[in-house]
Amino acid sequence: MLDPRTVGLRGAFNSLNRRRLHLGPDTLADRVFAPSLLMDFVLVLCGAAIVSLAAQFVVALWPVPSTGQIIGVLLVGYCLGALRAGLALVLYLVLGGVGVPVFNNGGAGWQHLSGDTGGYLVGFVVAAVLAGLCAARGWDRRFIPNFVWSWVITLLVYAFGVARLMNVRGYDLGSALNDGFLPLVFAGVVKVLAVAIAVPLAWRLDAGLPTPKPSLSTNV
Repeated sequence: MLDPRTVGLRGAFNSLNRRRLHLGPDTLADRVFAPSLLMDFVLVLCGAAIVSLAAQFVVALWPVPSTGQIIGVLLVGYCLGALRAGLALVLYLVLGGVGVPVFNNGGAGWQHLSGDTGGYLVGFVVAAVLAGLCAARGWDRRFIPNFVWSWVITLLVYAFGVARLMNVRGYDLGSALNDGFLPLVFAGVVKVLAVAIAVPLAWRLDAGLPTPKPSLSTNV
């Protein structure tokens, strides 16, 4: 028999846990994991970790390396939704800024945000939110809309990056495009294609699965 204080604390926790860091229809993550506030926090942490891991797949180019980050950003956006994905990417930048080695090649420090790649990193936050908004409209569930919107979002990230290069290095637009866009285009298309295949496939595989129920009882 639980004492009244324990019952009250459990009830308060269950009530809080029913709140969410997600707005809109279920995403892939909600189809796999029982939705709750606690799970939302876990998913935000996992989202930051996924982008951190993707950042370690690097093709050395100068001044901007090609990494797997855009794949991670798009996947996090489509799987978590706009709010959780945005929080995950903000957390990613904060962790890297304060010295956790989450940027490419295990890099860290605010100089990454203020230097050549800073525009791309800031663009990742916007990209994750936009991918989440696309997921809310179901545009991630079929190959063609997924590919189109993933490429548009990727181009937006490149636009942030090119603008930052022009500011940091004093490039004109042509030089910034030559160094910060053209070398990344082919790899960008390949990355977008991979996402446009993987996410709709995941939705197809999910179609026959039951919706997970909240893991914590709301009974007190």
